[in-house]
Amino acid sequence: MLNEKKQELLEKIKSWILIFVGCTAMCDGFVFFINPYNIIPGGVYGASIVLHNIFPSVQVGTFGYCFEIPLMLLSLLLLGAKLGIRTIVACLVQPLIMNVLSWMAYPDQASLEALDPTRIAGGLIDMSDHLMLATLIGSTLIGMGCGILPEPTRYFVRVPVFSFEKLQGTDVQIGDTEKSTGEVMGIADTFDEALLKGLIASGMRIKRTGGVLVSVADTDKRDSVMLAGEFLKQGFKIYATSNTAKLLNSNHVAANSVRKIHEGEPNTMSLIKNNKLSYVVSTAEQGPKVNEDDIRIRRTALLRRIPVLPSVDTAFAFAKCLENNNILEEIKVCKL
Repeated sequence: MLNEKKQELLEKIKSWILIFVGCTAMCDGFVFFINPYNIIPGGVYGASIVLHNIFPSVQVGTFGYCFEIPLMLLSLLLLGAKLGIRTIVACLVQPLIMNVLSWMAYPDQASLEALDPTRIAGGLIDMSDHLMLATLIGSTLIGMGCGILPEPTRYFVRVPVFSFEKLQGTDVQIGDTEKSTGEVMGIADTFDEALLKGLIASGMRIKRTGGVLVSVADTDKRDSVMLAGEFLKQGFKIYATSNTAKLLNSNHVAANSVRKIHEGEPNTMSLIKNNKLSYVVSTAEQGPKVNEDDIRIRRTALLRRIPVLPSVDTAFAFAKCLENNNILEEIKVCKL
């Protein structure tokens, strides 16, 4: 518990440092490479530079406050607590840093008011003859400042919910026109745990043992090797139809070959009916051609509450979730 609190404190300190570094980088770009050459960017500071040229005795950062404080108050009114303390601090600190850097860059009040580029740091950073270069450097620093963000400390995964069991005879495979009947969201400190929470909340029955049927379209067969290997590594028994099983075994992923439905019993349907499967990975070929066997497999699995994973990417992400071996009782609840 003590280590978790220490780690949380270090993450907070790191995020605050990155915020200040980002603000400083942005202000460096404005003070040394944008403002002195009357280059007008967009946004708050573009308007601030224009106003500084009209009222040179008032600094760019001060005009920045005049814009940002009303905008911040409006955001607080509309968004409330969602705005976040870090956003508020960044809005308040950035104009202050800009004013401080301006006072440090120019040797006297007259050059400060005029933003004379020949006087910046004693003339060391005069780029009057290289306006394009000044623009590139300034915009790069501003972009870097905007992009310096701490890594997310929390992940949010939204999982759609479909009521296929209420729609008799429909395929589980999702097309471009289908819409979910609802959504759930998993929230956690890692992506894998957030996805696992979302899938559990959507009604998926999580199992750590059993069989996995891999029945994929020809375009997904190569990717299915790594997927089947991930499930095999976790102790699942892999089943696949003849061509897929041949591919998996040739790539050192042990797979049991099973007949297709029209090839006679025992077949893929027998695995489902005999409760041999924990998951079914079944993808469909793109185009108007429909494989009736695959539709029957997906529908039968659904009716028996066996999770059907309709894409290789989703199945692989789910397999990585299972690696952590978290059971429902061990998954902690995150405070919103």
